Amino acid sequence: MTTTNTIESTSIESLQNAVILALSKPQTMSEQLRTQLADHYACLTDEQIQSFFAEGLAKLEEYEQDLLFSPQFTVKAEQRLAFASPFALNTYSKEAIEASALAIEALKLQVTFHLTSGIELQVPLTAVIAERFMKSLHLHKSLAENLRAFIEESVPNDFKAQVALALRDDIFQFEKYQLLFIEVVNRLSSKNAWTPSQVDFVTFVIKTYTPQALDDLAEKLERLIQSCQEDMATAETRSYHHPQILGSNMGSSHDHHEAQAVKDNYSKIIKNAQDLKVLLQ
Repeated sequence: MTTTNTIESTSIESLQNAVILALSKPQTMSEQLRTQLADHYACLTDEQIQSFFAEGLAKLEEYEQDLLFSPQFTVKAEQRLAFASPFALNTYSKEAIEASALAIEALKLQVTFHLTSGIELQVPLTAVIAERFMKSLHLHKSLAENLRAFIEESVPNDFKAQVALALRDDIFQFEKYQLLFIEVVNRLSSKNAWTPSQVDFVTFVIKTYTPQALDDLAEKLERLIQSCQEDMATAETRSYHHPQILGSNMGSSHDHHEAQAVKDNYSKIIKNAQDLKVLLQ
């Protein structure tokens, strides 16, 4: 066994144990999973769900189980950092994750769901569920070696995990975006401007607007600010796509609520863009 494989084998055990702990805890069934059960299997009540899990679940093909449980066991972006922080600088091959998922299934553990009626359900913790959960952490996606070295040498300890997870996005497989990210965050470091929101915003802008250099980034930030300001001016009408619906809802509490949510989001984007522009000067 090579040194690399030995390291992966050792570290995958820690990840595997963390996954077992997370998935073995009792959990509330998500509304998205309930919707899947209602739409595809006509399970409208807790009793029907209980009957389906007891009799119908085992009859599903693996891909059907994966589709069914994906809303429950796909780690959301906002949850990924909290769970994956201890493993953020590790990379696991798809083969290692798949083997780990099979090892978890072999333990014959259960996932416990609490339903709103008080019914408690137990579902086998299968390789399908474990693999879905593990792959949604994106730890099988490559972290470029120069980015890994930059994180280890230059990123403050409190931000290493966040940056390492963010930089597994496909766009950071391209060297020009790796170098641009390093250049931008070096500016942040020189001005002691590291914050979680700023790191997220930098990666968001590079992924979304693909700037080619610092000057291009500054121009795209300015256009983003202008676009958000223009959209804020029409926030009251953005929730409606039909003139008749717009007319009957204009000025309603729903209208004000939706408009304020739009404005709050744009205000946040504008502030982040303005702050980043200042830091790049």
